[in-house]
Amino acid sequence: MKYKLICGLFLLILLVACNAHRSKENMVVEPKAPAKIELQNYQGSWTDKDFNQYMCSDCLNSVEISMNENRENEGTISIFLYNPVRVTDSIADFQLVDNKADFIFDDDAGKGKGTVTFLEDEIHIRLSLEQAIDELNEVYYQERILVRDPYKGLKRYDPLELTKDYLHLKDTSLLELNSSAEYNEELEAGPEVEIVNRKDESGKVIEMYQVNTLNKKIEELGM
Repeated sequence: MKYKLICGLFLLILLVACNAHRSKENMVVEPKAPAKIELQNYQGSWTDKDFNQYMCSDCLNSVEISMNENRENEGTISIFLYNPVRVTDSIADFQLVDNKADFIFDDDAGKGKGTVTFLEDEIHIRLSLEQAIDELNEVYYQERILVRDPYKGLKRYDPLELTKDYLHLKDTSLLELNSSAEYNEELEAGPEVEIVNRKDESGKVIEMYQVNTLNKKIEELGM
């Protein structure tokens, strides 16, 4: 009887220790807000951690934060969403209270309210929409986390070399970057996605390719 009791206590202690270890492993470290938010440190572009051009050449969710020069706790937020074509590029004013700011979202894509939360090295955006098109709801059905550079640490590949391998060419002499391609509504060219022209021997452009320099995805574009 005494032996069984000792074994039982030992098993109980072991079980408690295992559960404590698992709980520690499963703990999620939540980002904290700085002691004092200085809006000037958050100015500029922020990109969605999970909805960007590494995931998809034609999709991007980003915001631009600007500070009012005369009032340091006031600013504007511009939201840009492509999925895959332009969904919204709305802009709204906000006033910072502690580390949060509420704003009115009023765009053809949807209407409602939004909240931006400023944390260390990231910002969170939540939209509470009274009405919205499906393309907007597909992304903003939950809070979005945005960072300065979601591509940090990722290798960027040479678009000409990628296209050469894709087309099984011996070299890149008949390939060139399309310098006239701009970052347009269809995201056909941008910081992470390039447009590559293929020329014939006379120098005439005969094909164009959209090349993702992050995930190596290549797609032929219509001429």
